[in-house]
Amino acid sequence: MNNLFSIFDLQKNFYMSSNEMSYKNLLSKLIHFNEVFKKYEKELYKVIGESYDQPLWDIYHTEIKPVIREVKYFIKRIKIFRKAKLLKNNFIDNLFKQNTTYRQPYGSCLFLLNQSMPISKTFILLIGALVCGNSLFVKLPTFTVDVNRIIKCIFKEVFNDNYIYFIDENISENDLKNVYDFNFDLVYYNGNTANAKTIQRIFAPRLTKIVLDINNKNPVILDETANLELAAKKIIWSKMLLGGQTSHSPDFLIIHESIFQSFIKILKTEYDSQFGKGEKIDKITRIDTNQNYENITSILNKSLSKNRIIFGGLTDNNQRKIELTLVQVDDLKSALLSQDINSPILPVVIFNSFSDINGIVEHSDTPSCIYFFSKNKKRINSLLKQIESRFFCINNISIPWFKGLPFGGIKNSGTHLYSKRDTVKAFTYKKIIIKEFWDSKEKYLNNTEKNNKIKEKIEKMN
Repeated sequence: MNNLFSIFDLQKNFYMSSNEMSYKNLLSKLIHFNEVFKKYEKELYKVIGESYDQPLWDIYHTEIKPVIREVKYFIKRIKIFRKAKLLKNNFIDNLFKQNTTYRQPYGSCLFLLNQSMPISKTFILLIGALVCGNSLFVKLPTFTVDVNRIIKCIFKEVFNDNYIYFIDENISENDLKNVYDFNFDLVYYNGNTANAKTIQRIFAPRLTKIVLDINNKNPVILDETANLELAAKKIIWSKMLLGGQTSHSPDFLIIHESIFQSFIKILKTEYDSQFGKGEKIDKITRIDTNQNYENITSILNKSLSKNRIIFGGLTDNNQRKIELTLVQVDDLKSALLSQDINSPILPVVIFNSFSDINGIVEHSDTPSCIYFFSKNKKRINSLLKQIESRFFCINNISIPWFKGLPFGGIKNSGTHLYSKRDTVKAFTYKKIIIKEFWDSKEKYLNNTEKNNKIKEKIEKMN
């Protein structure tokens, strides 16, 4: 424990006294990081493939490409982000003064990462915070041992402990509580709502800056005018990408009763089209950890007494795999709708009237994403205005980081967006510098003549 505090103290002193956080030094670190990441790329394919049984195409587009894209972006623009900018005022104000602003890093940051998939998200967050000039204490998610090892190897080859220090993932609860007592300038957490509230209770009394990215339930909604073939294709792809373990994959389906039966038939056909007929479990990504797999299957088994499996339900305990499983849910308080089940399980809620949708979605506490399939423009505009969310996708399901877009939530699903410029805004604050070259004496004098002129002007207004 003393060792952790000494490292934290070194980071504080390093941040306050060193020029190592200059953009020129960080730019050279970024260029080096880009080279190191490419050096480990082959090993990343191997480790991720063996750990989660992901296809090579998925690994490249979800784990490798987003990181390379992010690093290249910061290499080109780090000077722009770190450069002071002149504040625009009117000509007279600018004549004898110069007001500038620049992005100031918060300093010493604690990163508590609980969302394990995709792995690229961890790289994007940490690189972004380091580029901003912060020093980091990081607790990684419960990846496999090999995945954690390679993440640490890549960062440690470029950044020493003064920049980033990785806390042991198996740290005891008591030691972690002691780490919470350190005087961090910013705390970042991603994970579930219950743990996010605990983090807020710990750090809010100290007025520590808290940045949250929370797993919430993202609904995909189909009304009776929806293009069912298109919706089926998008739902199968997004729900099975990384085994449904991303924070932006659809978590439950809300569908109009008139199209329910026909859509299920189309969905089964599309599932066979994308994964082949017959047994598909070998083609599905593994659940990240044994603990998560056991929690998900336990919730599924307990809920079966009250809910009905529409199709799927096959599991493989040895491989930690779950086949695409649709479960019809009648009770909105069901564990399938209230607890984290990031997996290929898709609860289905049937509605009769469009007015029912608001009440159903409210149970997900401000989702990050809403996916709405409809041809009715009035309904699209109505839902867009009535339900709060960070992303609203019309006749599409778009995973933000997959497309190079920022990711994040709003209100109960998070506090900020992340990726590229948005990462800079999340992990820095705007500092304003005011310089005056000449000071007018008139503002210090009780000028009777000018006061009388203003008084006359006010009287004329009346």
